[in-house]
Amino acid sequence: MGIALAALFGTGLAPAGEGEYRLPDLDELDLPRGDITFDPASMYTAIESNLFFVEPELWGGAYVEGRTLYVNAVGISTQEATRRINDLGFTTGFEVLETSTSLADFDRATTAIAEDMATSGTVGSVGPDYSQERLVVGLDGAESTGAIDDAIDRFSGATIGLGESGIDVAYYDGGRPETTASRYYDTSPYKGGAAVEFTRPGHASPAQPCTTAFSWSKGSSQYLVTAAHCTMSTSGDSYANARRIASNQSVHYHGAVTWRSGGALGTYSGLHGDVAVVKVNSGSTSARVYVGTYNTDLSRIVRAPSSIPQGMHLSTLRTSGAGPRIGNGDGEIDPDWISLVNQTVTYTSGRTYKSLTFAEHNAQCVRQGDSGGAFYTQRSDGAANAIGVTSGTNNGGSGATNCRNYYTPISYVAQDFGGALRTG
Repeated sequence: MGIALAALFGTGLAPAGEGEYRLPDLDELDLPRGDITFDPASMYTAIESNLFFVEPELWGGAYVEGRTLYVNAVGISTQEATRRINDLGFTTGFEVLETSTSLADFDRATTAIAEDMATSGTVGSVGPDYSQERLVVGLDGAESTGAIDDAIDRFSGATIGLGESGIDVAYYDGGRPETTASRYYDTSPYKGGAAVEFTRPGHASPAQPCTTAFSWSKGSSQYLVTAAHCTMSTSGDSYANARRIASNQSVHYHGAVTWRSGGALGTYSGLHGDVAVVKVNSGSTSARVYVGTYNTDLSRIVRAPSSIPQGMHLSTLRTSGAGPRIGNGDGEIDPDWISLVNQTVTYTSGRTYKSLTFAEHNAQCVRQGDSGGAFYTQRSDGAANAIGVTSGTNNGGSGATNCRNYYTPISYVAQDFGGALRTG
């Protein structure tokens, strides 16, 4: 069985004259908009994690219109869907609608068109519009009419998923998205929270994938802060060359490790934590840190360094890590409790690091590849305060113990290495 994208040539197309048409702007597609005072985030989070992620074939997404969260159910009655949401603790603020296209269907359809994006210069984006049970495809309106026609013909006739009824497709002028710097493929000026690899001088491999935390200045030199354990093996091999990967997978060496707080055995005597600094020799640094999940290109300006005391419970703490680039985690977690500070921790590698802080969450852990990344707090003005540098985790969160995430407070970088956090 196959779900065909409905062959509705002209869906989402606006007339522009006899025999012609134009691509509408996105805001002409009648997308939903919620009341600014209505905040269903906690309800949607619970529905997404407990229902959408668990049974994607029974749900068709959700959207906010006015002061209601509309939840699409597929193959189950509105009564049964409502009961399942009630079981999560929510009785008001939502309405269940019966639809026919599931999250799994949308995912298959999106993937099929996304494969075309890799080779076509016409398609810039594709994804579901749950409010009207359709796909929306952003095309480059600057392309020729023939190129746009060709793209629409390819998708309207494609059999790409499961089912028989077809999925409507709306097209809009999405422009041609520019290639921007992102967490996985950072470019100068370099931000914190970006992917970085470390290799031994004179060797292209093996490479140790890690993350940068924040930009740093000392004298006239610019640095990036990361974790010491990323830059030296337990046998004492120095992985001092820092490199970034471009979006075309080319390798660019942009700096070298010039200082560490620890080595093969852990923290050096008289120093603190698990940090290293990379002197940037190619390009420049930025007073920004990547925020969000996976290969985000969003960032916040870093305003100031800050420290968190033991016992503090907070909702604004975040991490920024590039672990998902190698298949680990999503790059951002939000620990909410500082249980202990200035702790000495011995990892399974045998290395012992001093002066670490424990940031706990009942389920969320940093992952391999996040090492060296940022701990920061979100400020009310939309900026970030630098808190620390990711060191590791106990990999907890299974119910027997919290997920305990370890970081070196940023204050120790200034105390031991000197210089100052780069802020804006």
